[in-house]
Amino acid sequence: MYLMFADEADQDGARDFLVYAAVFFPSEQVEKIVSGVQKLRESFGFGDTDRLKFSTGTKPEHIEREQHTEIKNAVIALANETGCKVFCYLVSHDLARNQDLGTKLKWATIHSSESSTNSYWRTMTWGQHFLTTQRTTHKSHISRK
Repeated sequence: MYLMFADEADQDGARDFLVYAAVFFPSEQVEKIVSGVQKLRESFGFGDTDRLKFSTGTKPEHIEREQHTEIKNAVIALANETGCKVFCYLVSHDLARNQDLGTKLKWATIHSSESSTNSYWRTMTWGQHFLTTQRTTHKSHISRK
């Protein structure tokens, strides 16, 4: 079983894309993940109330940019070692302009949950869905590594 935590960025359209990401944590690894992140926070000088987010704009003032990059890399390595899975979807605000935020987030949530159980994430971008249902002339591209 996995525990899922999700977040979205740029709901208001101030930037080009709505980004939705979900991280799936194997339930049997949660204790190892929590203690690992706590050890990393301590070793990099993060206080109990300091935010540890991936945006460089949110780093604590006393943490150097290089340290911030290093701890983020260490957190990713820990996530990889413990079998975490990540789902990320983004949609152009222009492409999905006729959809309300609730519809966009509901679509992302449903597809991220389905994807967590598949070896290959068989999810299509909102752009493809939108193009199929709205018959616009925009083109959508997917890149999978």
